[in-house]
Amino acid sequence: MSLRDLVERAVTVGATPGLPAAEVEIAAAELRLGVRFDAQYRELMTICSGIEALGDAFLYPADELGMSARWLDWAGFLEIDYFSREPTFETRGEETIDPIFHPPPAGRSHVLIGEKEIVPSSLVCNFAVSDPNAPAGDIADCRYEPDILGDLPQTLTHLIENAEEYTATSDESAEPAESARAQSRSQVGRLLHGITVQNRARIRHALSSRWRTEFDRQPGQAGLNSLRAAVFWAGAREPTIDYNVSEFNLRDPCNFSIRTTVHAPDGWVKTSSEIVIGLVKENTVWRIDSWSQTPQI
Repeated sequence: MSLRDLVERAVTVGATPGLPAAEVEIAAAELRLGVRFDAQYRELMTICSGIEALGDAFLYPADELGMSARWLDWAGFLEIDYFSREPTFETRGEETIDPIFHPPPAGRSHVLIGEKEIVPSSLVCNFAVSDPNAPAGDIADCRYEPDILGDLPQTLTHLIENAEEYTATSDESAEPAESARAQSRSQVGRLLHGITVQNRARIRHALSSRWRTEFDRQPGQAGLNSLRAAVFWAGAREPTIDYNVSEFNLRDPCNFSIRTTVHAPDGWVKTSSEIVIGLVKENTVWRIDSWSQTPQI
């Protein structure tokens, strides 16, 4: 299966691919990381720069590699807690093998390319340091010892199959209405946090296709400022949503709304407001399609 086909399959299980990366963005990421991306990874970046919420995993977009807050936090933890230790064994599928991934092979360097969030671990690739024509490097899921997943298509297939299994299990274990409520709370939290830390990948996953297209038309700080203003934002601190008094209007299986109260943080000049958040279901994911507010007198 081609990388483009794998990305399309990832969308059907609720993942959000990033926009294609420009060559200048790819080159800048290589410079920051001190590596040359292989042809597979470069192709993926030109199809989509990063993939958000692929089950419990995500792949970083080019503009986060080596510089975003979440990348730097996790990469620092990875170096201190994992790569500073002597390896004892590694796994490749069902097989236990002597270390061949850590330390990296000669002429290659470890790069954090993604994370798994529910049981935290790192997706790490061995890229060539200087050879742009080097064969694709192995990708490993690093928690205690590297679990070598293979090349990029094999890794994406593994993550997608896990996401499909996770989605099927979630659908079986929860009532549809309760699942919708839980996912909507998660998306609101993702949106607010994404605005706080100015992370466009997190924001894009929370928004519907319609609103995401609008957001993409305003790149950079202008788009973030516009979105911040649209969701009750006038200062640096985010409002507190009171889910205890929320009404969930599950009017049909394709879309619904939340009516709730938003409290301004202490010291804010803004008053509390009632907000109505409209959500729509796209593939398996509820996403925010509208956000309106009425100040309480």
